[in-house]
Amino acid sequence: MDERLPRFRRVKPRPFILTSRDRRMVELVEEFRLLSSEQVIALLGDGSGQQVLRRLQLLYHARFLDRPRSQIVDLVRSPGSRPMVYALGSAGAALLGVKLPKQVGLEFIDHTLGVASVLAAFTLSCRKHGDVRVIPWREILEEKVPEETRRKKQPDSWRVRLSGGPMVGITPDAIFGLHYLAKPEGANRSWFFLEVDRGTMPVMRKRLSETSVYRKLLAYHATAEQALQTELFGMKTFRVLTVTTGEKRLASLVEAAKKLPSLHGLYFFSDEESFLKGGTIRGAWVNGRGKEVPI
Repeated sequence: MDERLPRFRRVKPRPFILTSRDRRMVELVEEFRLLSSEQVIALLGDGSGQQVLRRLQLLYHARFLDRPRSQIVDLVRSPGSRPMVYALGSAGAALLGVKLPKQVGLEFIDHTLGVASVLAAFTLSCRKHGDVRVIPWREILEEKVPEETRRKKQPDSWRVRLSGGPMVGITPDAIFGLHYLAKPEGANRSWFFLEVDRGTMPVMRKRLSETSVYRKLLAYHATAEQALQTELFGMKTFRVLTVTTGEKRLASLVEAAKKLPSLHGLYFFSDEESFLKGGTIRGAWVNGRGKEVPI
């Protein structure tokens, strides 16, 4: 296919046969919501990068994938240095039998790609170790989540009353699990709520009626105390993983967690650079007491 085709205006593609690998690319983009071309290449783990780029281009022009137009600003600002970002297209949604997602803005793209980077790093780390796999949200939704939760408009969101405080809503950036293949059944799965912190939300505020990282930690704390994770998701326990921008911000988050009355072992923190260097399933995280521990 001609590499000089327009990047954000579709043209009729040449006839082609949709391969199982093509379908896998569409499935990956749907699973992660957004993926850059570099992330697709890494997650596929086979074939040359140029071959994958050509198929991604073909899948875009055939409407199996979309290229969110809001990324144009970033591509113009940094020409040649930013990989193309892909979302699910109308033909891809029909292929997988799912609802077509809405168009998204640049801020959403940046945050969602950050979440995708964390989940992709977990996936690749699991492949490397071989004895553990990521349990994606869709599998949790289909196999563990009670019917009442699945019927909700946003099954990955819930409300919880803080101890002595207001009702607040909470929506993790991602919900996933780890399946340890060598461990016995019943003791071989761990569940996680993921937060990707970009440093934009205040860590502490005077009033719990205002959003803050501390209020979010309190909400997870109340969720565990009230065992809402079991009622909503069929999970006995969970841990909250937060990947943040740098060591200084991480230290502030840990200090906020230390103010909680209990359950410090519920929280695990890592900065983005350390995490991407290998702090996934075997690396050290910092818990709510400020101690380095593996998850």
